[in-house]
Amino acid sequence: MTVPELLDRYLSGALTVEAAARARAERIEREDRGEGGLRSLLRPNPRLAEDARALDALLGSLPAPRRPEDLPALLGVPVAVKDNIDTVDLGCTAGSVLLEGVPVESDAPVVTRLRSAGALIVGKANLSEWANYRSTRSTSGWSSAGGQTLNPVDRTRTPCGSSSGSASAVRAGLALCAVGTETDGSILCPAATQGLVGFRPAVGTVPGEGIVPISPSQDTAGPIALTVEDAFRLQEVLEGRTDAASGVRPRPERIPAGELRLGVFDPGKDIHPRVAALWLRARERLAGAGFRLVDLPPLADPDRIEAAEETILDYEFPRALARYLAERRPRSPFRTLEDLRRANLERADAVLGPFGQEIWDRILSPAAPSEEAYLRAKAEVDDRARRRGIDPWFEDPGIDAAICPANGPAWVIDPVNGDRYTGTPTPPGAAAGYPGITVPMGTVSGLPIGLYLLARPGGEARLWSAAAAAERALAAAT
Repeated sequence: MTVPELLDRYLSGALTVEAAARARAERIEREDRGEGGLRSLLRPNPRLAEDARALDALLGSLPAPRRPEDLPALLGVPVAVKDNIDTVDLGCTAGSVLLEGVPVESDAPVVTRLRSAGALIVGKANLSEWANYRSTRSTSGWSSAGGQTLNPVDRTRTPCGSSSGSASAVRAGLALCAVGTETDGSILCPAATQGLVGFRPAVGTVPGEGIVPISPSQDTAGPIALTVEDAFRLQEVLEGRTDAASGVRPRPERIPAGELRLGVFDPGKDIHPRVAALWLRARERLAGAGFRLVDLPPLADPDRIEAAEETILDYEFPRALARYLAERRPRSPFRTLEDLRRANLERADAVLGPFGQEIWDRILSPAAPSEEAYLRAKAEVDDRARRRGIDPWFEDPGIDAAICPANGPAWVIDPVNGDRYTGTPTPPGAAAGYPGITVPMGTVSGLPIGLYLLARPGGEARLWSAAAAAERALAAAT
């Protein structure tokens, strides 16, 4: 069921928010909790039925005849929220048992906007602990607070991360939409790996206050959903464009495929051969739908972009985290990354799990990047990822989005060796802070593969339209 379909049922009286919420709670208990559960929700909302009754009362207070445009944009829509986003009633752990019980002083602005738009928060989604910025051998979707999130498509394979639980909750039908966060790939990878739509907004589009940070240069919150239209509706709320006072039914502008131009960029030499074959069929299908496809030159030295990105993240993370702890969690016993690192060692059996904290060790070592190295890395990203990298793609011949496969086949979960990424085209766009979206492109051996569409800030309207048109064109792809 999509968001518009659910709202239509509320409007017609065929379903109440409370009845839908109770059915959702039963499904969460049956499929997510206990032995063998998906563990997509780290903490389900214990007041789900009570919250739903309040939304039914709001719905009942609307004057007749009730019209779709009279509804708050997400009235009664079940939404999962990643547990690195502050919620005053459900807390925020970033997946670490160290933050369990540490009070949250107020909702993050994105959560305030969700509540204002009538969203029904079903719970806090599990994630790769500390948004996957603790260990070089981590397993996506594992956290000390929530255990291992499973992929509903194939429970032996990675859900990808770090917004693992956000994607798994949507794929399993425990929520219709979810809010994830991304520094590099943490929305796009789990969405693509689970056959969903995920959108990474341009950095600064969505307020970052109240979100456990990694890098202010790259961090952003964004939607994961079943369809482009559902993701767009949620994104409009996260950006503050719709709320309870301006109920609308937002959807991307429907631009014919023939009026859209897509730039095709190289997915890299390590692409899986069956993904390469699917990619060729997808390009043929897009061309057949009317899209104009243009080959783009490859990025120069993408490895240097990734190296500069690592320097930026290592420099910004401890400083941004200290600000977050001081401003948002003043009652926390931890004030610095060093405090948390030491506490991890003291509770290693419970906290570190099957892998360590090599990234934190690196950041806190004498080899940590200096301010001078950080500024050089920022300049390199600006030069290689933006000015001489992605930006020229959009100047000549004026494309609407650049495209390539979003992922390779999901790998088997391996808590000994950690993740084994199979195709990640996101680092240049993530380092640049540019918007991107993934839509389902097909499957390889039953494992979903996504189409990645990338644009520059300011090009979001055409990007959404291109994604919606591509979604329609690829709907029958296999």
